[in-house]
Amino acid sequence: MAAHGNPDTVTDGLVFYVDSADKNCYGGSGATVNDLSPSGLTSTFTNPIYDSSINQGSFEYDGIDSYITVPAADETNLLNNFSFEVWFNKQGVGSVGSAYDSIFQKNGGISGYPVYGIRAASEANPANLSMYFAYSGNSGDVSNGIIKTNGITINEWICCTVTVSSDNNAKGYYQGVLSSNLSLNGDLKDDNDTCLIGIGDGRRWNGYIPIVKIYNRELSALEVKQNFDATKSRFGL
Repeated sequence: MAAHGNPDTVTDGLVFYVDSADKNCYGGSGATVNDLSPSGLTSTFTNPIYDSSINQGSFEYDGIDSYITVPAADETNLLNNFSFEVWFNKQGVGSVGSAYDSIFQKNGGISGYPVYGIRAASEANPANLSMYFAYSGNSGDVSNGIIKTNGITINEWICCTVTVSSDNNAKGYYQGVLSSNLSLNGDLKDDNDTCLIGIGDGRRWNGYIPIVKIYNRELSALEVKQNFDATKSRFGL
């Protein structure tokens, strides 16, 4: 089955794809969110909020109890050589008193740590955007890296892409441009668990997250830029 969604974006290796503007993904109400990739994974939107006036329609997260759960699946059980892309917009503090708000994460890491994900400093404006990973080794062995210092301001649309190579080098891209590198100490730890959009470790997102993609390979810098360029005009960039 071919992927739905924007025909100008990269589809090779696409194993998960949600876009709130595509009616094949979400009809504007209810708990069911359909995967636009060939994997066909059905996600669940808890306490759904949808704003049809935001950039052709967007999932909204209230910083309290709205989030999407992506089911555990072999297609997203990736330890290296993969990528993920997230479009988001911060509207306010999601987790008062917390160090960060979670944007997207893969569950199932060592000692309860997420396998990987991205997050923003919670109460800062502008806020740092960071990526993190839990890899095989000692319990709680975690790597963190800043993707963009002061990279997030309120009501600004951001595209963040993270790639991980077969030799465990992570790259963070900000608005389609390489911004940071992080060397991991081995393969990631993955217990084939769920992914979460708009929440993670009890830290919640306050804002919009309309697009999330996961690929089962490392995207090149040109492919990351291709995806950004194909979508940026929708968000006024």
